[in-house]
Amino acid sequence: MENQTQLLQQIKKHSFLMFKGWALYLIITGLVIGVGKLVYNIPVDHLTKEPNRILHGPFYVGAFSNLGIILWTIAATLCIVSAVYLKRYIPDSPLRLFLLHIGIFTTVLMLDDVYMWHDAMLPYYFGIDGRFVYAAYFIYTLYFIVRFRKVILKTDYIILLASVFLLSLSVLCDTLEDMGTYNNALLKLTGLSPAGLGQFAVLFEDTFKGLGIITWLIYFSRVTFTNVLPSVKNSEIENSKRNAVSLAIAQEKMNAELDKGI
Repeated sequence: MENQTQLLQQIKKHSFLMFKGWALYLIITGLVIGVGKLVYNIPVDHLTKEPNRILHGPFYVGAFSNLGIILWTIAATLCIVSAVYLKRYIPDSPLRLFLLHIGIFTTVLMLDDVYMWHDAMLPYYFGIDGRFVYAAYFIYTLYFIVRFRKVILKTDYIILLASVFLLSLSVLCDTLEDMGTYNNALLKLTGLSPAGLGQFAVLFEDTFKGLGIITWLIYFSRVTFTNVLPSVKNSEIENSKRNAVSLAIAQEKMNAELDKGI
């Protein structure tokens, strides 16, 4: 009987929240599917099924790309959740905006990887060169470093610098591979064909990218567990002490008023 009552209470309490989530999901997916079908004649299953099922490829296609997306997601979640906790417990902490900014930026990088914004979507559907996207990322990174330089210097920033360096090497390899920038001297030196050298460029690009992402995750994990969690814990302890003192003072006042009444 108790379990049934609890179940009914949860249905009453959370059903509206779930319906709002379902409605938002259906509205977004409905709009995307509708526009895709009516404007671009994109089959519905191309938007809803796994890519490998559409392409009839083996399960391992894109294995490391998918791993990178997972790592981006973990890093973004750590940053955004940490920012939320800081807003609740230490709203004036400089780490809060630092982590909020980078959490949103990491989410953008993850979405770029998932939906190939700079590789396919923006160039082919909106006529925006992918190099402009890279330029925007570079400018934002510089802005972020300058704005939060004081916060960064209080962290293990060498890890962040290593991540930015590795990701920059990946972008460089991607740009060279797209441009086909392989001169005759380099081809003769390696003894490879342009196609073979292009494969090595892809290998270097994705290797640098994977190393950059895992280093990115290591850095923000360090920030979360070294800088954020101890601060939140200390804040909770201080709040508990203040609440206990306030409760004791309130109790003393109540007792004094009762004594006066007597």
